[in-house]
Amino acid sequence: LFEGIFERIPILITIFDPDINEIRVNKAFEKQLGWSNKEVQKINLLKKCYPDPEDRKRAYDVMNKANGDWYAFEVQTKSGEIRHQRWCNIELSDNTRIGIGLDVTKQKQLEEELEKDRLELQKIYDNIPVLINLHNEHIYRVNRYFEEKTGYTNADLESMDLVKAMFPDKKVRKQVDKHMTEANGEWKDFKLTISSGEKIETTWTNVKVTEELTIGIGLDTS
Repeated sequence: LFEGIFERIPILITIFDPDINEIRVNKAFEKQLGWSNKEVQKINLLKKCYPDPEDRKRAYDVMNKANGDWYAFEVQTKSGEIRHQRWCNIELSDNTRIGIGLDVTKQKQLEEELEKDRLELQKIYDNIPVLINLHNEHIYRVNRYFEEKTGYTNADLESMDLVKAMFPDKKVRKQVDKHMTEANGEWKDFKLTISSGEKIETTWTNVKVTEELTIGIGLDTS
């Protein structure tokens, strides 16, 4: 039963017997890293997988510690490719050490792509010449152009009611609140009071992204 699981389970497994200095790897390990069971008997596997001495020492320490915690590593394959993996090691009663590895390269690449997209969107968000605010019950974030145009900053949002400051007239503010809450994509014109007290002509639409997030988009039409 163990042999069947060892060979078929789609995660990387190593079995190291320190008494006879022998290591076994399963099919998933062979497929992912490229070395067969026969090959790992003839090479210094740690040196091959971790050519950098500091990385190799860390991997060695984790194997010896065998405390069951997960650790992230960049592992070099037989072909020289770098894979992102997470490994944990456990020690059995007979001193055999079991290494369990998860290859997270695709997830890592996806995270990096998402972070790249996030940074690009952030750059657009901060530099597009459009007034943008994020709100649910209250406005909790504005973009850089909004700050520059109105004089109200993200820091101000912690201590003030921005809608009240921009629209001090109660009747107008009620219309603004209704427009923000409905978030039906329609455009409406409002005179907005900036921090200096000056009024500017603006037009606004609101788009509901999720139940918790609505984006307000405004244009200065002065």
